[in-house]
Amino acid sequence: MIYAGFLLAQKPVINLVFPDQDTTFTDYKNYRIAGNTNPDYTITVNDENLRVYETGAFATLLKIKQGTNKFTIRAYYDGYLKAEKDIYLVKEEKKLKEYGDIVKIFPESVLPAEDRWISAGESLTLSFSGTTGCSAIIPGIIELPFSDSKKRPGYYSIKINANDFKTDYFGNYEIVLTDKYGNETRYNSSVKMNITSHKIFFKGKTKGFRPLFSYELQTDRLGLKEPNYISEGTELTVTGKKGKYYRFSISGKENGWIPEEYVTDFLANPEFSFVSSEPKYKYEYADTIKIKINTPTPYITYQRIDPAVIVVKLVGYDFSGYEIINKSDEKADISHFYNSKEKTLEVFLTLDEKQVWGYSVEFSDSILSIIYKRKGIKLINDCTVILDAGHGGNNLGALGSSGALEKDVNYELVSKIKKSLVNHGAKVILLRDGDENLSNPEKIKKVFETGGDILLSIHCNSVALNVDPHRVRGTAVYYHHSSNRQLAEFIHKKMIELGFNSFGIFEGFNLSVNSVTELPAVLIETAFLSNPYDEVKLLNPVYQEKIADKITEGIIDFLKWSNSEIK
Repeated sequence: MIYAGFLLAQKPVINLVFPDQDTTFTDYKNYRIAGNTNPDYTITVNDENLRVYETGAFATLLKIKQGTNKFTIRAYYDGYLKAEKDIYLVKEEKKLKEYGDIVKIFPESVLPAEDRWISAGESLTLSFSGTTGCSAIIPGIIELPFSDSKKRPGYYSIKINANDFKTDYFGNYEIVLTDKYGNETRYNSSVKMNITSHKIFFKGKTKGFRPLFSYELQTDRLGLKEPNYISEGTELTVTGKKGKYYRFSISGKENGWIPEEYVTDFLANPEFSFVSSEPKYKYEYADTIKIKINTPTPYITYQRIDPAVIVVKLVGYDFSGYEIINKSDEKADISHFYNSKEKTLEVFLTLDEKQVWGYSVEFSDSILSIIYKRKGIKLINDCTVILDAGHGGNNLGALGSSGALEKDVNYELVSKIKKSLVNHGAKVILLRDGDENLSNPEKIKKVFETGGDILLSIHCNSVALNVDPHRVRGTAVYYHHSSNRQLAEFIHKKMIELGFNSFGIFEGFNLSVNSVTELPAVLIETAFLSNPYDEVKLLNPVYQEKIADKITEGIIDFLKWSNSEIK
């Protein structure tokens, strides 16, 4: 059986991928070991046999005890020892770092651990751990000494109320801890505090490509968990900050959170000139609804299907003078609801379609425009599919036990998906045509310039280093907007037919490339590169072609569904 060319390169008899050093320090109780050898060899770890797959890959999960753990890996051929390698996994008892000589403060215990801004009516708790029986002050913030509690010796905490400040405080803060003999330690925090007894910090405007916000400050490795969008140039009233996120007032009851890179202090930067940098999506067939309102505002948008409904909810301002001034599609049904108490305006646009094929929300002066596709795709040969091969360049993605790089596997898969789609009459556009690392804004700009109909991001999945690679495998499809669930389901169903386990279908995925509203978009985690069994399939060119054909079949089934009768 033939596999990708990089597996045929000359390698050591025992080539470890994880861990990648002879000695590794870890906090994990379990640690994944993965590597590759000659497929005809036998591998043991501390004399226990591991399965060697046809790619040469092997993997297992090791139990780690406190201290130094030695593992000996041996490679045998026909009973003869061909190579031996020792690795050491060191699990040290975690100790808090100490600051100070006689009187000590533990820096890792100091909270808050990130920048904090609080305004009128708010408070925060400053706390840390240190030597017991001492008194502490925070010069410039808390001048009266406070001490540790009897219930928790060595734990110091105090509540800071913004209303107690007659003058604003901004800057880093210092903790002074003193024992009863006069010995003291001064610890300077890198965290910046901004405390005001006023209601706001500044008025700003949004900037940059597709500013996003969320009602709740919940984040993951991709940023805000449930992002919504604000047009560039929208005025914001900043009332607080936590870490790298500003809090701004949306209405009397609600707040939003926005990454600091999307906001400029308009008064502090009077020379700032707002020029929109957002590319416009290239619509071939589109209609527009125009609504006259007072000013650009934060908005939330979502969709429904069967029938297709586009919902745009504007929040935070007085919309009493709004007016529908243009409707170019007579088949579209528009309803709108203004709530003067909550300061919200909701616009519901019901289309004569089963599927939402894409739309944009744009502001120009006092005009809100909802631009939407009015022509659904009926056949695969009418369809332009944009393919995003995940990662690339110096962004390697996941690593397989064989040494395979996710960026390379993704590109091989995309090449075969392109061939399959073209054979069925579709047009195909590749976001990266080679080994390059495009940023998400660069990808979105390219998507908009092409005006495609469907966007597929192709990836391989992986588990953490403390997870058994054999236990987690299968295919998954992720999407952001609810209207894309049908596309995700049809592709996922076809992938399962290949014998992959189902890892699931997931909504609300917040990768910015797949959160665009301008076209249906899903991200396909084809299988787990960290699982040696899945990896065999991912690296097999024949199986790659089967994956490509199944994804094409999923798109065809989706198109058939979208053109069936509306319920």
